[in-house]
Amino acid sequence: MGWLLVLIGAIASPMSLIAGANQLVGGYGSNTFELSGFILIILGPWICIGTGIGLIRRWRWAILVLYVMLLWLIVESVLAIVKGPQPERKYISESGVPTTVMASEVSSMEMPSAVVGGVLLLVFLSRRIRSEF
Repeated sequence: MGWLLVLIGAIASPMSLIAGANQLVGGYGSNTFELSGFILIILGPWICIGTGIGLIRRWRWAILVLYVMLLWLIVESVLAIVKGPQPERKYISESGVPTTVMASEVSSMEMPSAVVGGVLLLVFLSRRIRSEF
């Protein structure tokens, strides 16, 4: 699991750097801030790399971070399912421009994500795995 996290983080890190630079310079699409998006897109790859290295080295804090990551995956997925599809809405922005937010459906990956996160959490909470940290 440690090597998988390092690999995922390494693959996602260029996008993280681009998104972070875009946020810093105030580029297109950076006018809104959402904490979960910031954590996932900008910090997520670096957290994955650090946690992966910690899991490989069997550092205690790494398993705790992994628990938090898996719990966050489960909660985010379940909340998206419970919230359901969002209807289209229109409003006038502060500058007077009519704006339409398109309708969105619940992703078909939300339920599998919650299940996989739950199964992985149960595996990593097992006595055999915990005894290694």
